[in-house]
Amino acid sequence: MAAGIVQLADVIVPTPFTKYTSFRTRELTDFVRSGIMRPSAEVKEFLLGGGASITRPSWKDLDDTAMRVSTDANSPLYTAGFGTAFPAPEKIGSYSETMVRLNRNQHWAATELAGQLAGDDAFTEIGDKVAAYLARQLQETVLAILAGLFADNDAAVNGADTHTQGDLTFDVSQLAGGAFQAGLTNFTAEGFFDALQTAGDAKKQFKILATHSAVHNRMKKNNLIDFVPDSLKNAGDLDTFQGMPIVVDDGMPSPQSGLAAGIYHTYIFTPGFLEWDDSVSGRMVPTELVHRPEAGNGGGSDELWRRIQWCIHPTGTSFIGTPPATGGGPGNGTGANQLANAASWGRRVPERKAVGIARYITKEL
Repeated sequence: MAAGIVQLADVIVPTPFTKYTSFRTRELTDFVRSGIMRPSAEVKEFLLGGGASITRPSWKDLDDTAMRVSTDANSPLYTAGFGTAFPAPEKIGSYSETMVRLNRNQHWAATELAGQLAGDDAFTEIGDKVAAYLARQLQETVLAILAGLFADNDAAVNGADTHTQGDLTFDVSQLAGGAFQAGLTNFTAEGFFDALQTAGDAKKQFKILATHSAVHNRMKKNNLIDFVPDSLKNAGDLDTFQGMPIVVDDGMPSPQSGLAAGIYHTYIFTPGFLEWDDSVSGRMVPTELVHRPEAGNGGGSDELWRRIQWCIHPTGTSFIGTPPATGGGPGNGTGANQLANAASWGRRVPERKAVGIARYITKEL
């Protein structure tokens, strides 16, 4: 056996490591495997190109103007002044959605990291730990985007926004004067259906929900969780409700994230509401290994750097904030131009029915 300590560079090859962690991140992210996040060829093309953001033009639906009643009158072109006015044509409108690039990175250092792991499958061990970290970070970023989207929806219409204030939300949390009342303020099947009804006859589009573990626990206590054999589940080991996979994430809005005591938000999605991709252009070095001989008073250390770029776009909305001049994209915070800020987002589709998300606000014990 060769002498010497095994270094990080001896057990990690950057290109396979990048592919492995990217694959595992997708596998471990419930928002991805449930179908809420849909890989998009358009988003991928944007990430592989340049620019902090990209604007996509789209056509609106045709207005539901009542149809004219046909007659047998001569064409007004030949009976000017005598016949009816020439029918005015309808037109189709358009709107644009801006998607924003998110560049993130993290690194880890240890003096004998690889040596400690060398007796095991170090590649998989390190890769899974990094992938699990990235999966958590990806879900936190998704929740920041959704926080900004709902903050915009809760606010009065401004600028090019097309929403009706609060039209994405059904809130039962204050029905008992702010107090908890079982069967009224907490999660119930009736309340859930009323949240779906915010989309009217388009409610059949909703197929997935995301909730906090406290609400999920209440659902279990109330026998609201479906029993579905593993072989029939849509998303691996996710529980289901009304046939919908349930993403359980304690990052969902809750008292722990700053809401009032007992208040929880549950989101209901159409599949693929979030378009996304994590492709890396040739200008980025996604995985880098560095040995620091001066660290540890000369004992040396190894560093593993992981860089990613994401674009996560809620269909029918536009990022209207100003991406930071540094080029890394907005952060997850609530400050100006950040992802969770109300002023960073604006709805562009004119009808609530065309928005593939609903929010159910409850007060739990």
